[in-house]
Amino acid sequence: MEQSQSERYRWVILGTLFSLHVFTSVGQFSIPPLLPFIKKEMGLNYTQVGLFTSSYFFGVALTATIGGWTADSLGVKRMVVLATFLLGLFIVGASWMSTFWGIISLLFFAGICYSIITPSTNRATMYWFPDRLRATAMGVKQTGINGGGFLASLIIPPIALSLGWRYAFSLAGLLVLVGGILMLIFYREIEPHAHHKMALRTWKQQIKKVVSNRNILILGFEGFFRVGVQNAFLTYLILYLQKVLQLPVVTASLFFGFAHISGAIGRITWGLISDRIFGGMRKKVYMFIAVVSGVFLFTLGHLTPTTPLWLVILIISLLGFSAVGHQGVGLSFLGEIAGKEYTGTASGFNQSFYFLGIVLMTPLFGWIVDTFGDYSYAWATLGLLSFIASGLAGFVKEGLKKNCIINVS
Repeated sequence: MEQSQSERYRWVILGTLFSLHVFTSVGQFSIPPLLPFIKKEMGLNYTQVGLFTSSYFFGVALTATIGGWTADSLGVKRMVVLATFLLGLFIVGASWMSTFWGIISLLFFAGICYSIITPSTNRATMYWFPDRLRATAMGVKQTGINGGGFLASLIIPPIALSLGWRYAFSLAGLLVLVGGILMLIFYREIEPHAHHKMALRTWKQQIKKVVSNRNILILGFEGFFRVGVQNAFLTYLILYLQKVLQLPVVTASLFFGFAHISGAIGRITWGLISDRIFGGMRKKVYMFIAVVSGVFLFTLGHLTPTTPLWLVILIISLLGFSAVGHQGVGLSFLGEIAGKEYTGTASGFNQSFYFLGIVLMTPLFGWIVDTFGDYSYAWATLGLLSFIASGLAGFVKEGLKKNCIINVS
């Protein structure tokens, strides 16, 4: 592909990656709006509620490193299309399981499929966009996740109210398939070695280089807290708004959608700030985002039924902007430390940390609510963990951008 054509087509690629994340995220983010219905039907406590989200991401955590390897070795397009179709089918299957553990099992397998998608799209973005546009493009791509959350908040609750949660969840699974179809039609490979299987020895060498990079490991531990906090917030937000603020499920789901919209705005805005104002430097911006998130998580725990709705919306929107809006800068930070050739492997490896944080923190949040009978302790815990994430990011040494892995001891 000629240079000028490539430059023009990169925006088609960005639109395709954005749409892929929208439709695959509908499956993931249809779970929180459905939790009030599932909790009531199955008689679950808050800890069990957390397992719905954590089971999905447990599958991601176990296989994320392999998912990154497939992106680096077998090609972005073929692996994303396959993973997306299987993901949709597992979600449809889970919607018709009659037992709690049956649903949990299929969500686990759905998570395995999802583990391929983000490392693949990260790799695609690293190759299709130059340094000066990368954090912004990564942020735009990642806003597709928020777009999926907002779409789920609009369409899933009304369908669940009229037809039942199983039909609503089935629709979410079918929408996931749309993302795979778009990827099949519009994506073009640009990455080297896209059609050559990487030898196991080569993959082991890549993993060794990734693991030996101190900065990548720190970002992995940091992401354990940051991403765990993000998803615990999103998992329990609707239940919290229903229980404590006494809002109807449709209204609470709409506020959940506001968190995703502000998260999308945040991912683009923080990327622009990092690219334009800080000249491509990521660390200070990334640390500040976590501090803002921590402050408003503490605030969220002190809302009451008499709190004005405009203030509730403002706090949730600011949390979306910070707690959900960090990934454009964060993934660019990781990709530039790892280098283009290792982006998929590094993303997959670190996703294991990120999603393990989700696996542990969502049930932990529920356990705190079950134990103390009060959401404020749970929100305060998330705020503290967000501050810890910011502190850990401060230990990362931000080096020059290179096309090969940066080894900093």
